[in-house]
Amino acid sequence: MLIGEDADSAMLRSRIIEEIYKLKVQRTRVLNPELLPETFFGKRAILDVVLEDEDGHFFNLEMQVSGYTEDEQLRFQQYGYRLAERQLKKGDDYTKLKPFYQIIFMNCKPKDGKRMIRHYKVR
Repeated sequence: MLIGEDADSAMLRSRIIEEIYKLKVQRTRVLNPELLPETFFGKRAILDVVLEDEDGHFFNLEMQVSGYTEDEQLRFQQYGYRLAERQLKKGDDYTKLKPFYQIIFMNCKPKDGKRMIRHYKVR
């Protein structure tokens, strides 16, 4: 449903982003409609749905059903690195990095009470 090019899929993607981040999204484009695995540090990493809006912001929508372990947290960080990598080429200034967002739907809560919402900034 989220990766379709039909109007309902596009509306659902935009609504998720708008409701969670309070950003107005006119259009999203699915960058990985085939959900092909990508390699990161030699490990297979599949980003569920990667979107780009009209302003060049990237969004990663994930569905997670295997728990919220430290390994998963590290994997989600790797996915964030992938969103940064899509924007910058070798030698680019990091100040050109646009905001990117991850939305991870989970079927559990962390047992250790760790925060599930994080914000990072390049300084």
